[in-house]
Amino acid sequence: VTRSTFTSEALACVAAVDHSITIAVALHEIVSGPLSISETKRLVEEAKLTFKIEGFIDAMSLIKALAVTNIKVPQEKSFMLNLLWLAEHLRTGFLRSLSWCDTRDMVADGLTKGFD
Repeated sequence: VTRSTFTSEALACVAAVDHSITIAVALHEIVSGPLSISETKRLVEEAKLTFKIEGFIDAMSLIKALAVTNIKVPQEKSFMLNLLWLAEHLRTGFLRSLSWCDTRDMVADGLTKGFD
């Protein structure tokens, strides 16, 4: 349970990026062969995997929160670690970019809506 739309949207982004790590590692292994755990950790931390991840989200507030130099502590203080985790993946380049996309242009969002 979250208190705000900002936290809900950002947690969905965190989950998507977290899942993308597994997918990016699996694709890298298909191209380059099996990796040890330590090698996988190093490649993720150094953003050296074959495939780069780009994120798209319809929450402009998350984009703005991550764009500042010093991230402001959110209302839900326990969520700060999640913001810092996303910011670190952007800083290292594992998450190549996190861009805003209008909700009306997102297929996934439209699948949860009714028809007019």
